[in-house]
Amino acid sequence: MKKSTALFFALVLALSLAATAWAAEGPAAKTVGVDIAFEDITDFYYTYDASTAPPRFLRYRFYAEDGTHRFYHETREGGGWPQTEANITSSGTIELTDEQWAAFCDLLRGGTARERELVLVDGDAGPWLFLYWKGGEKEGREFAFEQPGTLLAFEAYCAGLKEESPRRVRVTDGTHTILFELNDSPSAKSLYGMLPLDVEVENYGHNEKIFYPPQAIDAADGVEGSGEAGGMALFSPWGNVVLYYDSFSAYPGLYLLGQAVQGTEQISSLSGTIHVEAME
Repeated sequence: MKKSTALFFALVLALSLAATAWAAEGPAAKTVGVDIAFEDITDFYYTYDASTAPPRFLRYRFYAEDGTHRFYHETREGGGWPQTEANITSSGTIELTDEQWAAFCDLLRGGTARERELVLVDGDAGPWLFLYWKGGEKEGREFAFEQPGTLLAFEAYCAGLKEESPRRVRVTDGTHTILFELNDSPSAKSLYGMLPLDVEVENYGHNEKIFYPPQAIDAADGVEGSGEAGGMALFSPWGNVVLYYDSFSAYPGLYLLGQAVQGTEQISSLSGTIHVEAME
């Protein structure tokens, strides 16, 4: 009788533990590649938010837009909390090839997405990972890779993609700040290699500010063209860099360097000494 009772309670305990595990891992958790199809993934966020001195914020995002897959990276450093766009030191977006997207999916394969839990701030810097998919919850799910080592492989993969993102340059006079994204021309690469620079900005014409870098920018294979407000170009006959705050026409020897992606409206207000730096 005692043996039967012990077996009965052991069975009840086993069923209880199984039910608890099912409740935790069953309907609340979904496996990527099984319960979540890769073609249904719309967003994946990796965020590292360190409360250090100075603060540091890092984000990687994989997402689908206009029928393409893309990768975005952003780093914010310095200043205090909260970190704002003024603290961005590096950012960029690239369109992923089918092979790059497949590599991302392979890293997620077998990982689990669980319902978010409300956690009080405890100073943990993360990283925090959230997955969104078609038909999934709007607030997303917390994500965990199948193997701990896969997170390190994922971080390395993102670092590699980050290197492929466009070169970005910040121009500021201390009051006004413009963020430019350079093109892939030899002239743009030549300018980028000179940074950082502290130079005087000058007014010229009715739609541009200009400055002279200390060295000649490589004008070989320059790309001529017209553009809209926010354009950056090299006027090779004089060797100056032009920042346009209105549309401009093509001109012999005027080579396109890039385009403002933030702060176009502030170009016309630049004055005095400006600081031109790479956002690495």
